[in-house]
Amino acid sequence: MKNLIITTATAITFVFIMGCSVNSKVTSTETVQNLNENFKVPQDVKNVLDNSCLQCHGADGKFKAKLKFNFENMAEMDNTKLISKLSKIDDVVSEGSMPPKKYVKKNPSHALTKADKKIITDWASSLAEEIIKR
Repeated sequence: MKNLIITTATAITFVFIMGCSVNSKVTSTETVQNLNENFKVPQDVKNVLDNSCLQCHGADGKFKAKLKFNFENMAEMDNTKLISKLSKIDDVVSEGSMPPKKYVKKNPSHALTKADKKIITDWASSLAEEIIKR
């Protein structure tokens, strides 16, 4: 039993260290756009993402937020999962749960304006629809 615990702990530590030490594949939304032809990010969307989303959900994001939703992985998703994530983005931005109020309170310059919300939700829903039509 003791060996099993030690082996498991060692494996988890190794995976964590390898995950942290590997250079991030994506450092900006511009790089993301080039990975998958279905995943297109226009400049106005890039600007909003860079200001309000990628600090937590990008390459340099915090562990919990990045683990829950990592923007850099979207370009590698199959169409079904990509559509699901785009729908989730539309939902959380529309309902105002992203970015979280606690984060915005500490970082007011990263709050989404009405215009920013419209840019993100319009992009997410239209890209999902475009992928479905293909």
